[in-house]
Amino acid sequence: MSSFAIVPVTGPEAQQPNGAPFPARAGAQLSEEEGGVYAFLALARYDPRLRLAAYALRVVNATSEPALCRCYGIERGGEPVPAYPEPIVAQPRGVLDTSLSVRTENFDALSRVVVDVVGRGASLRVEAPAPARGTANAWTWARWVAGLLVVLAAIVVAALASMPRVSLVDAPARATAGSPLLVPYAWRGMGEMQYELAAPDGRLIAAGHSGERVGVLSIALPPARAAIAYRLRVRAIGPLGRDARVATVLAAPAPAPLGAYASSRGLESAPLIGELSVAPTPVEAGGSMRVYYTATGTRGRVWLLDLGGKVWASGPFAVDGTTALRVPESAAGRQMRVVLQVQDGARRAMSSVGVVVVPGRSAKPEAMADAPRAEDPAQTAGIELSRSQAEAGESVRVQVLGAHDDAVITLMDGAGHTIAQGDASGAEDAVALIAPAVTAPTRFYVVASITRGLAQTSVVRKLVVVPVR
Repeated sequence: MSSFAIVPVTGPEAQQPNGAPFPARAGAQLSEEEGGVYAFLALARYDPRLRLAAYALRVVNATSEPALCRCYGIERGGEPVPAYPEPIVAQPRGVLDTSLSVRTENFDALSRVVVDVVGRGASLRVEAPAPARGTANAWTWARWVAGLLVVLAAIVVAALASMPRVSLVDAPARATAGSPLLVPYAWRGMGEMQYELAAPDGRLIAAGHSGERVGVLSIALPPARAAIAYRLRVRAIGPLGRDARVATVLAAPAPAPLGAYASSRGLESAPLIGELSVAPTPVEAGGSMRVYYTATGTRGRVWLLDLGGKVWASGPFAVDGTTALRVPESAAGRQMRVVLQVQDGARRAMSSVGVVVVPGRSAKPEAMADAPRAEDPAQTAGIELSRSQAEAGESVRVQVLGAHDDAVITLMDGAGHTIAQGDASGAEDAVALIAPAVTAPTRFYVVASITRGLAQTSVVRKLVVVPVR
């Protein structure tokens, strides 16, 4: 059964739907006593959006007693439905003009609306049709259709933006077995990123997942006696689909023991990356930092990463050896790494230094009170070799210059393999390295990773080793 309410409203004289006032004697006269009772009911307007119909009712009571008016709705099956709980009273010898507001969820269930008028010796019924089906105008439907199209377009755009896509997997073509494999990646969309490294026989070497949109994967390669072509698969998986990229990495075996350097090596080419440093130190959040490096390559990139691998800033490799990065405000208080990646043809190299980000100048004074002061460039640490050329088996003294806390000294060959390593603390500022055995003049490199306070600097020096005469 349809439910609706009748709200009587008194006001200006009611009008017919065409705007003309009601005639003075509209309706039916059932009693001539004392002038009789007359009534008129008409549908004035209908708002399909609010499901509200307004009916105009006029009752002329020329008798000496009040006339009671009750409103009903008649359903299409003929069943009457009370429309107003209390009768409407038309005062004696007066004219009642009122508007009845009928609201229902389904006007299609009604066939008409009636008002029964009972007065002194009089009883009459006036009626008016229910709002016709499809009363809503074309403009209303057009607005509904336009709104629906806008919603559908927004859903399509959001769905396309949420579809997972892998946009970058920069895996090196070659790597060293037993060392970490660093792979920058980037993806977009809704979901998560998954990766897996598999051997040629399908054996799973490493696997993991990440919710970071941009980062650097660090995968430990197992040691091997022969070159192995690993298959790296990076996938972005979400509720709206998945996308994947596959790369092949050839892991070469670890270097042979000392003394096995063939004459065919000769004076090997210099490494792609030499020195790497950051200024100022410490790095201030919200400010800019400059990364200085000595490197040879055709392309590359500088990354600012936190310890979890999340990328906070990045910039392109520059041939002049300087890249500026903007440090976000939210990076304050974090330990991070500056990673330099360089490529020259088929050769790739990567180096990094550690930094700590402190609150910027806009932070509160109490937050700045404990922040370390920037390092004086004149006191930047470095190293000095006792000799730049040595015979196999000779001792080479590596002296750490300038104030420092810790320094790790590493002797590497031209392929990046570690030959020997030593540690120089603040008290012990020198390390002795023994030149390896060679069969022909061979170029090696002394790499120093020097830490002072919150700053870390990487320094490289060349050392040529010749056979014993």
